Amino acid sequence: MKITILYVIQILLTGSTFVSYVPQVIKMLRTKQSDDISDSSWIMFSATAILYLIMLILEDSSWRVIAMQVLETFMCLSTLLLSLYYKHKSK
Repeated sequence: MKITILYVIQILLTGSTFVSYVPQVIKMLRTKQSDDISDSSWIMFSATAILYLIMLILEDSSWRVIAMQVLETFMCLSTLLLSLYYKHKSK
């Protein structure tokens, strides 16, 4: 497989986005609350992550890039679901 600058950028972009969700998830797990989280924003982030994953699959992208996007989508959906869970639990 030929590694191009675009490939490296895709890996870095997806990897850094994946890592950016970790602090939010950790904070919600520690505090057991999500009052300051905007669910509508996380719904949009999740939809974007899912659509990007679909696009990568349809474009027949590298399995490494797709795998990174699967992880990002998982983290994004985890954040959304934790937010919804803790808001529902606190009522």
